[in-house]
Amino acid sequence: MSLYQRYMVCYDIVDNKARTRFMNTLKDIGLFAIQKSVFIGELNQAELRSLIHYANKNLDAAEDKVFWLPTSLDERRLRNGIGYKNFTFVTATGHETL
Repeated sequence: MSLYQRYMVCYDIVDNKARTRFMNTLKDIGLFAIQKSVFIGELNQAELRSLIHYANKNLDAAEDKVFWLPTSLDERRLRNGIGYKNFTFVTATGHETL
């Protein structure tokens, strides 16, 4: 059993600064964009809790929309679309201590 689960995060955030901060947070926890407001990657439980905490604390539930869901989407399925010819998923193997 893997410690990591692949998640897709989709968002529609009204405020530009809040949107940029959220996008940077997603990158910081190891997700990467497959579209402008759709990120995907592998998260462990602590990273998922961090994402949920950040969203609840920093986004406006009256105006913003964010959802995250576990997914089995893989790069072969992305290649059925347009623009993903050279796309490669990065699989989490753990963290390094620097």
